[in-house]
Amino acid sequence: MTSNLNLGSKIPISEIDGDIATNDDLSLKANTSMNNIPAAGKEEVNAWGLPDFTRGINKTWNTKNTAESNGWVYGVVYIQFQTGGFCQVYLNINGNKIGMLDRTGAGEGEVGFCFYPVKKGDEYYITSVCGGKAYTQSASIKFYPNVGEI
Repeated sequence: MTSNLNLGSKIPISEIDGDIATNDDLSLKANTSMNNIPAAGKEEVNAWGLPDFTRGINKTWNTKNTAESNGWVYGVVYIQFQTGGFCQVYLNINGNKIGMLDRTGAGEGEVGFCFYPVKKGDEYYITSVCGGKAYTQSASIKFYPNVGEI
């Protein structure tokens, strides 16, 4: 049976071919286990949240930065110590201090590093406080967006 429908009119359920509840097309929809997503799609989804190491962005040490997207902050610092020198290095994310290095030296160098996830809009920076006979010899910070971001 064919009906002529006007805008806003309703189709009687008896005129719909097939059983809506058992329509085979529903088996193609994603479910909570992702069983029916093809392998290529699963690979792409699994890559979300991982850093895209091909697109690192250099940032300035001891300067507040805002994450352009979800991603990862990588920081590395090399501290040179002489006997009695001390240094504390922190990654700050939204005002929360995360320790990278905290020690007193005895005539050697020390490397501290971090690699932490951040969300789009998070503020982050790395800072060091050294005293006595210790100083920051080199330091760098880099932002890696997640795969598929920006």
